[in-house]
Amino acid sequence: MQLVLLPANDGMSFMVRFSLMSILGVYAMLFFGCNIASPDKSTCVSCHVNLEPASKSHPSCIECHGGDNQTEDKDVSHRLMYGPKNPSDPIFWDQTCGKCHPYQLARVTSSLMYTNTGMIKNIQKTWEGEDGGRYGTRAEKVFSAKGLALELKGVARLDNLSGELYRK
Repeated sequence: MQLVLLPANDGMSFMVRFSLMSILGVYAMLFFGCNIASPDKSTCVSCHVNLEPASKSHPSCIECHGGDNQTEDKDVSHRLMYGPKNPSDPIFWDQTCGKCHPYQLARVTSSLMYTNTGMIKNIQKTWEGEDGGRYGTRAEKVFSAKGLALELKGVARLDNLSGELYRK
């Protein structure tokens, strides 16, 4: 299926057709807005000059980091940031990455590297032997690699040498 706005064989010259299409294009951009992607024109990049854009799908600093990208006052622009000292701190993941990527967030926060479940289990095996419980850095619900719900007990509940070694 071909969309024909102006038929080519109607006797109009190329310049007339080109002019009409250009005028239609200008009116369309004025009416609908120009959605051409542009770099972040926020005040973030005026201070943080050597930052590279995260990606085309993450065009704005404040979408992930919070803050106010319209003021030049440093204190005001950082006031609403998620963790001004470390915006990537895991305690903010549900407000930042997790807003758009809930599945990935659930996978990351259920991983052995995040929960330390494997490390705690190996300390138990080495010193006391397993007690049948699943322990993590804190008590929480997580998901296995197959998507099954798991309940982790907090390592603080291990009142033995294994728990003490992990906490040190």
